[in-house]
Amino acid sequence: PTLGTNAGGAITSLIGTGFAFSLFSGYEWNKRRIGWLILIIILGFGLLIFINFWMPTENQSHIGRILHQAYQGDWRVILQTIQRKLATNWKLIKVSSWSKIMITSIFSISIIFLKPKMVKLKEKYPYLMKSFYAIIIGAVVSLIVNDSGVVAASTMITFVAVPILYLSFIK
Repeated sequence: PTLGTNAGGAITSLIGTGFAFSLFSGYEWNKRRIGWLILIIILGFGLLIFINFWMPTENQSHIGRILHQAYQGDWRVILQTIQRKLATNWKLIKVSSWSKIMITSIFSISIIFLKPKMVKLKEKYPYLMKSFYAIIIGAVVSLIVNDSGVVAASTMITFVAVPILYLSFIK
């Protein structure tokens, strides 16, 4: 935290990278591998919590301070944090141009994914498509865990929308 780490960004990174790794590893999804992936993500979260919890309060990230307060019995702080995140994202959705970028990108991607040409793109660019799936998962996680998740998710989804639009128009 003292070096500028962002808890929401770290969570997004853990899940997005874990998902990307699982896609690129070539392993088939089964219960055992999903279990290992979930275990790795939980261990990553645990490490973040452990590091934050044992640091002095003034050096903790906001999630570290929240967990410290919850550990001391003030569970309301978790509900307040969820409410604050939802309120911030809702305000950004109403007033920010980022929400328009996100909605337009999601709409464009959805239409393209429904086109028959998408099957050809998946066959021709399998690794690119896997990276798109990982970015989409990262964007969803970012939207959920960050105060300004709309901005982060919109930024991330742009890295899917623009190449997909381009690829859908070339022969």
